[in-house]
Amino acid sequence: MGNPTPLPLPGSRPASEEPHRSGQKAFGGSAASRPRLCFVAPNAYAALTGRSDLRHIGGAEMQQVTVARGLSRRLDVSFVVSDHAQEDGECSEGGVTVFKASAKGHGLRSRYLRLTGLWRALRRADADVYYQRMAETTTGIVGAFCRHHGRKFIFATAAQYDCLRLPRPYRTRREEWLYRYGLRRADRIFVQTLHQQELMRRNFGHESVVVRNCGIPIQDTEGVVSRTDGPEDPPRVLWIGRCSLEKRPLLAIEVAARCPSAIFDVIGDGDDAAHKARIRERTAEAPNVLLHGYVPHTGMAAFYRKADLLLCTSEQEGFPNVFLEAFSCGIPVVSTVDPDDLIASHGLGRIRSSAEELAAAVRSLTQDRAAWSECSRRGQAYYRSHHDPAVVLPEYVRHVAELLAESGRVLS
Repeated sequence: MGNPTPLPLPGSRPASEEPHRSGQKAFGGSAASRPRLCFVAPNAYAALTGRSDLRHIGGAEMQQVTVARGLSRRLDVSFVVSDHAQEDGECSEGGVTVFKASAKGHGLRSRYLRLTGLWRALRRADADVYYQRMAETTTGIVGAFCRHHGRKFIFATAAQYDCLRLPRPYRTRREEWLYRYGLRRADRIFVQTLHQQELMRRNFGHESVVVRNCGIPIQDTEGVVSRTDGPEDPPRVLWIGRCSLEKRPLLAIEVAARCPSAIFDVIGDGDDAAHKARIRERTAEAPNVLLHGYVPHTGMAAFYRKADLLLCTSEQEGFPNVFLEAFSCGIPVVSTVDPDDLIASHGLGRIRSSAEELAAAVRSLTQDRAAWSECSRRGQAYYRSHHDPAVVLPEYVRHVAELLAESGRVLS
């Protein structure tokens, strides 16, 4: 595509005239203050606060909130999120400050206000390092902001789609341009798997580093969930995801029809009303499928305590949080996707393609207690050695410290 023309920056000087920092704060902070890290995640407010009226809580948002709270002991951590009529600069759990990117209007005016609202929120956050996850227009805006103000920018993938050159309607031409612009401005690119690393190099020509997803402990008032007792009778299969075409919940219902002796708990919501109606219709024909709709993360422990298997029917994934949750609980996974072939190579479950193959795997694992127990043990061991916060968070600290050092800052 060639070199892009510079993005128009709202209310600011050209980048050549803006002083880049070398250990000095350009906005309101002091070079002696604790280093600051800002997560730019427009849809993260529900994950940060647990507000029941906001149901958008995806894996990308949960990952960022988990990592942010873990890093808040070493850094001043903030978020930039969408405006939900909250107070700007409020403090959430873990001492994380939340800034809102206000935008009201319609059409072109709305687009302009989203840009300026995000830009001003980034400025109020006044961070040394900005972290943004998922390929979208925000990537370009954050990249331009950091370049203009001499701040460091980390981009992180949230799915395999982020490593692919996608035709419309996945990303419009404008979204694709802004995404690529942001990638070129990133000081570090984090990917979830070795496969994503190769795709990022092949499709965009960028080098990246593999930073594994951080585990999210599943616990409630009874403590941390840990399944070691083997399949129950009748066995229960858990499906969790967005009710969308690429997650293929209808395939899960097909699997349930072939496993009449098992109970399938289907959890998730979505924006496609027609697709949700079709799911309800098919569920009505499947007496062993329980459709639960949206369940807040605080309510998931009850389902993991009962589950014998986790079923994934997606077309593609980055590295699903639900895999980490299942592994940590000792629940084997039956899936259509296998990031870096870890399920097959580590013996954490079964990988299959068709409804019949998935159903056969479900029946086999729930009827063979020895095989189930071995997958359960391996899953917990894999989680502890690769995704436990004690393993993953130091990687984030190391990369942030290196970027701070490039700006003359020291992470104590």
